[in-house]
Amino acid sequence: MKDFSNTQFQKQQPVNKQEQELPAKGPRFKLAWILVLAAMLLLGYVGRQLPRYLLMPPKTVRIVGNHFLTKESLVRQLDLREDQSWLDLDPYVLSLRLKKDPWIREVLVRRSVPLGLEVHIKERKPIAFLQTKDQLYLLDEQRWVLELPLKQKNWNLPIIQLGKEVKVETGTQLNSASLLNVLYLMDQLEDSPTLPLASISEIDATNPLNITVITIPQGVKIKFGFREFQQRLKKLQFALESLRQQKKRIDYLDLRHHGGVVFKRVRS
Repeated sequence: MKDFSNTQFQKQQPVNKQEQELPAKGPRFKLAWILVLAAMLLLGYVGRQLPRYLLMPPKTVRIVGNHFLTKESLVRQLDLREDQSWLDLDPYVLSLRLKKDPWIREVLVRRSVPLGLEVHIKERKPIAFLQTKDQLYLLDEQRWVLELPLKQKNWNLPIIQLGKEVKVETGTQLNSASLLNVLYLMDQLEDSPTLPLASISEIDATNPLNITVITIPQGVKIKFGFREFQQRLKKLQFALESLRQQKKRIDYLDLRHHGGVVFKRVRS
């Protein structure tokens, strides 16, 4: 009797599987189906509206890196049509259009969301003015001729004058021997303690064999010729030390002579 009663208590009650599945079909189950249905409706709406959205024209154009060129001029050069869609924009083609501007050294164009266009540019760095008979240009370190920008700045740059044989046009790269000599002389003067480049107002190379610089504020003309610039700078250093002791105003210094330095005083 004892064994029989223990066996009865150890037996487990049978489980009704249908009763366990019933809670799954309650409120949570219905809520899940509602969310799935809403998601499907939303995806359907987005699928219908997205093509129409992407075919809209760009709403914003963001320019980065322009210090001299204006945003208005760059947007004009992009030549965007009023009916051109954002999806139809070709960044490569737009980059080629901007590269036609001599001021632009590097450019990167890309689409951005929502409906935007980003333009990143690197402009050329002017190192001197270039004076012709009737016009003033800017010249960059790679000898590209640039027109004066709309955004005018106070540049402390020397004015270079070249001979008539050098054709100067905006957007061209000059390769004349006289200009190469001028740029080499400027490089020597960049960190010169005797005659720093910042003290030069003009560099006259109209005679390629006689490059002459004019200093500021005294306006002294210093004739360098066309070669041996380092040696002639050393001669200039000794000559200036002697002339400072004499306290005489100088009209010009000629460094081309092997025997020494020829100078002319200003008549009092």
